[in-house]
Amino acid sequence: MASFARLSPSGKHLAYARAGREFAGHAVPLELRLLPWDPAPDDGGAPRAAGAAQTLLSADDTAGDSADDAGDTAWGKGDGWCGWGGFHDEFASLCWLTDGALLLNTLQRGELCALLVSPGQNKAGTTVHKLLPPQEGAAPCSVKLVGARADAADAKVVVQSSSFLSPPQLWACSVPTSADGGAEAPTGWCKLADAAELAAPPALALLRTEMVASLGACAVHRVTLPASEGGAEAFVLLPPPDAGTYAW
Repeated sequence: MASFARLSPSGKHLAYARAGREFAGHAVPLELRLLPWDPAPDDGGAPRAAGAAQTLLSADDTAGDSADDAGDTAWGKGDGWCGWGGFHDEFASLCWLTDGALLLNTLQRGELCALLVSPGQNKAGTTVHKLLPPQEGAAPCSVKLVGARADAADAKVVVQSSSFLSPPQLWACSVPTSADGGAEAPTGWCKLADAAELAAPPALALLRTEMVASLGACAVHRVTLPASEGGAEAFVLLPPPDAGTYAW
């Protein structure tokens, strides 16, 4: 089953998400595939496929195992990739940056990631760059694609990043492009905004101070389910007995 089709700027390539079986659930990872497209056939017919599909991102850590695959160029084999995962918003994020580069969001091992994908040329293999702004510390970070714009020289991509140690930040980077529309690793990261640096409205400043003090007085407990029940973990905040009711 194919969905979320995106036509390239030149109209010569069609990118789409592919599920391994019909009506696959959200827990099933998808593939990213690329189909050569003829927007104006010589016979005057309707636009149609002009060749076999190519797998750019596999649905697991294997690649090139589809009978109709144009070549073993998929990114995923041995890369720790676990498939294009997520819900509607992640799959709907798929877009073309240039005629030779795609952008998308995906959920990977509990983190939201933004990827820059360049289709492999002559079976050279798909090139994938994770859009990761400079981070302080080693805390896991989630990155979400916000927007992009491309011109003849390079392209600009804007992402939002956040982690347990950092509130949301807005970053922009440059993506060098080649004559054939391919994209290279992002460079020149620039922070556009940081939620931690934004001043709180006067009416909320006192409440924020109270919230910080109240949270500091809470006891933190980690709750873990048995492995037989999934092994999920959660943190529970227990306020002091005399804390009363918090307004927030």
